[in-house]
Amino acid sequence: MNSTLIGVTGIVLMIVVFMTRMPVAYVMATVGFLGFSIMASLKGGLNLLAKDFYEVFSSYGLTTIPLFILMGQLAFNSG
Repeated sequence: MNSTLIGVTGIVLMIVVFMTRMPVAYVMATVGFLGFSIMASLKGGLNLLAKDFYEVFSSYGLTTIPLFILMGQLAFNSG
């Protein structure tokens, strides 16, 4: 299958799924995963998905914000 055809199909699929009012992050992740899996392989797509999840959850900036909110809640509730 031609990569241009896969890309155009992915964009059309993404717009169609947007019309179902599904959250943007889930739609883009799903279409990106499917497109990469079709172009490379299913194993490559799963490896890419695992790498992306690890990078998001190991980000320092995303861990400090919830801990700061937790600290504020503990200070507020303790008086």
